[in-house]
Amino acid sequence: MSAFGNIPRARARLVDGQRFAELVQGWRLLLAAVIGVALGVNSLPFYTSGLFINALHVDRGWSLAALSLGPTLLVASMAIAAPFLGNAFDRYGERCFIFPGLLAQVVSLLLLSRVDSLTSHYAVLAGMALVGSGCAAPAYVRIVNRNFDKSKGTALAITITGAAALSALAPPFLQQLMSAHGWRSGYVALATVIAAGVPLMFVLLRGADNLSSAVRSNQERLSSDADHGYVALFRDRTFLLLAAAIAMVAIACPGLLIHFLPMLTASGMDATSAAWMVSLIGGTQIVARLFTGVLVDRFFAPKVAACIMASSAVGFALLCWGGVHWALAGAVAVGLAYGAEADLIGYLTGRYYEPARFGRVFGVFYAVFLTGTAISPGLYGVVIDTQGSYRPALAIATALLIAASIAFLRLPRFR
Repeated sequence: MSAFGNIPRARARLVDGQRFAELVQGWRLLLAAVIGVALGVNSLPFYTSGLFINALHVDRGWSLAALSLGPTLLVASMAIAAPFLGNAFDRYGERCFIFPGLLAQVVSLLLLSRVDSLTSHYAVLAGMALVGSGCAAPAYVRIVNRNFDKSKGTALAITITGAAALSALAPPFLQQLMSAHGWRSGYVALATVIAAGVPLMFVLLRGADNLSSAVRSNQERLSSDADHGYVALFRDRTFLLLAAAIAMVAIACPGLLIHFLPMLTASGMDATSAAWMVSLIGGTQIVARLFTGVLVDRFFAPKVAACIMASSAVGFALLCWGGVHWALAGAVAVGLAYGAEADLIGYLTGRYYEPARFGRVFGVFYAVFLTGTAISPGLYGVVIDTQGSYRPALAIATALLIAASIAFLRLPRFR
């Protein structure tokens, strides 16, 4: 009996060994993905945009409201470009767009250091997002999805988490530079860092198509003669369920992230404690991404997603009806759901759709995610202004997370 009992444990150790071996074999591509996502227009320029908003407000006299439109325009432009680029990735590969995208970012950042009108500032940001999206997260997620199979979830988690950590380290150093030499030097510094990463990316990505035999055989097994067009895609029940779940989480979480500090201070919490709560959201996102990546390699991913969203809904509900005393639960809830979603989108796309159309499917999902992220803060603001309280917005977010959990549970088994 004990001998038979050891069989599942031995098999689990074998699979764990295969996962680890796959990660070791693909370390160059994984490192390229981490660096690439960190340098992409959706990471380094976006996460540092708040520094430039304050600096430009002081130096140029532009209003904070007008300057805040810049990051929104950046996200909206990426959302527009995502489906088209996803289709292009499937047709021509990622490297045709990664290096022109990096070059476009370098040129755009140098232009931003010289523009002196708000209209030109908007135009350069929009152009950087549209052209520079070729080197944004979808390109590297597609590479990781294609080159990793048994460790796909862990590889995607490392890609996104590593980029988040690198982007979190940049603002303090950039702020110190800008304080000493002005905001123009900040844009030049970002352009220099991205330019320095280009030759390194070129070397690391040279093996992007050298798939292992196990990964190649799995992709051949998944290949099919199914219709790869958008019409068939939008008739697919799995696609619609996933898109709905992504949209609901993207609408529920970013708005609370933006409004969390003013909500806590308005409820009586001191500013320092509120700031620590906001910081906790970022830390939870990093842990959630790694945790989710490891779990989905071992358990059925939609059930993992459903449990995470349901747990987050409980945190939102406690914050909604318990008030500021449950701020910790609220911070963990928004970080858990929003962090996990970033990992789940790429993983579930790779498991439900064959590699030949990964780019276009992920491109649409990424556009849905970005659109929800862009409109969420405004929706929170409208509800808070009209209702005079944060509670209705939190109640709506709780309901959205519960609905997203149900949508994940209704997803079919993987092929």
